[in-house]
Amino acid sequence: MKSINSSTILGGSNEERLYLYDAEFIYNGTTVQVKKTNMPNLRNIVARHKARYHLGAFLCRPGMKVLDFPCGSGYGYEILPKNVFYEGKDIDEYTIAYCNRLFEDKFSVGDLKSPKLAYSVYDLIMCIEGLEHIEKEHQPHLICSFYDALDDNGLLLITTPEGDSGPSLTNPYHLCELAEGDFFRLLGNAFGEENVQIIRLTDVLHNGEQKTCLYGIARKEPV
Repeated sequence: MKSINSSTILGGSNEERLYLYDAEFIYNGTTVQVKKTNMPNLRNIVARHKARYHLGAFLCRPGMKVLDFPCGSGYGYEILPKNVFYEGKDIDEYTIAYCNRLFEDKFSVGDLKSPKLAYSVYDLIMCIEGLEHIEKEHQPHLICSFYDALDDNGLLLITTPEGDSGPSLTNPYHLCELAEGDFFRLLGNAFGEENVQIIRLTDVLHNGEQKTCLYGIARKEPV
């Protein structure tokens, strides 16, 4: 995000937050200009990200209450069925204003380090490529907050790139990428290891790097 006088410009070559549509609007007295993300192999990058949401859509059932946190620029909302009750949260207030401008008014500001979620509300929580953006010491609290926010038999779908359980050596925005074993234990400590499944998917990224994404699905058993 770059500020110029009274204007805020989002998008462009920023690959950490994908904006799929141009937009311009006034938010809190500031002119916000959003330019569609423009970078090589954008279609491949978007396809990989959307694939995570298609898995979330597969897990949805009519009438479910679904939390998308972090929701990014809101494109996941377009993928999920419209017969669920959707809520999206993200830390960037300009991005949230963009989401509410383009889609229905279902988005609000939220911080993964301090989730502040209501107790026993959601049937499905999706945390798509968000866990690695907070430090390791904050990750257990986030997962426990997700557990508390789920209703009985609720599901957590969480995806994150596999790493060495520390900061990424190639991406400065990834403050802690987890090894598979640590990822499994993180979820298992909150949900019980018997209620956690891990799926590995290895792919070649747009920059030629081979990377494994970890998909975690955890179910909250009734107490």
